[in-house]
Amino acid sequence: MKINIKNIRIFYFIFFINVTLFAQDNWRIAPMGIKLSAMEGDTLVRNFKIFNEADEIIQFTINLKDYRIDEAGGELEMDPGSHKRGCASWITISPQRVTVQPHSSENVRCTFLIPDSVKQGSHWGSIFVVPDKKPSLASRFKRGDRSYEIFMQIRAKVAIHCVVEGDLKKECEITHVDAVVDSLQENLTIRSKIQNTGNVILKCKGNIEIRDEMGETHLTLPIKRFTCLAEDERTIFTKTPIHLIAGEYSAVVVIDFEGDYLVAGETFFEISNENQ
Repeated sequence: MKINIKNIRIFYFIFFINVTLFAQDNWRIAPMGIKLSAMEGDTLVRNFKIFNEADEIIQFTINLKDYRIDEAGGELEMDPGSHKRGCASWITISPQRVTVQPHSSENVRCTFLIPDSVKQGSHWGSIFVVPDKKPSLASRFKRGDRSYEIFMQIRAKVAIHCVVEGDLKKECEITHVDAVVDSLQENLTIRSKIQNTGNVILKCKGNIEIRDEMGETHLTLPIKRFTCLAEDERTIFTKTPIHLIAGEYSAVVVIDFEGDYLVAGETFFEISNENQ
């Protein structure tokens, strides 16, 4: 949130920090994730708890979000019902505001109403638990005639993954690979686009082999494990320093999506004599 007070020229920013362990206010939730299988039209109930380890009463507000994953791998929050495979709009929370006494806990009930006509496969969303406290000042700085204040709000997330049973398809393909060598011929950046053509969430990993014209492998680069949502695409950037003699090379990307086969893609690039 940004507020511009014209005369004073102060800008305020509030950002959230998601926590997985004890927050600085000594509260936590458990479990941190709910995964369930369902059929069309089902009504399912799951619970999580909020634990208050502080010496004071803490009040919490609970809200729901759908999300998608951006190119950088971050989650972009969306209003419930705004994503084609979001399930936040299926969930009813009771209570939505919770008061937890010191050194105590409270149960939160989550009721899932699965629509009668819904796509089979993975659906996802997030439940956020936020303490009813004013955001704390994280930093204050100036840029020219403008002053900036950044406030921090801690919250906890329950990750939701609901699989609607039926014809579940775990499928994947690499739709594009390109390689760019910087002007000094010292660094290589490989961009790989991975398309989840199935209907379930994929947990992927892989590697990239740098090969010369004879097919000999000179370098193998690991691709860290990443998530690719159903019917979605991820762009993975892999950057590495290179020490190759002049010539033509290929980058072969191989992805293991925990399916029945591996997928691969290849692109070509050249190392020139410049700067060598």
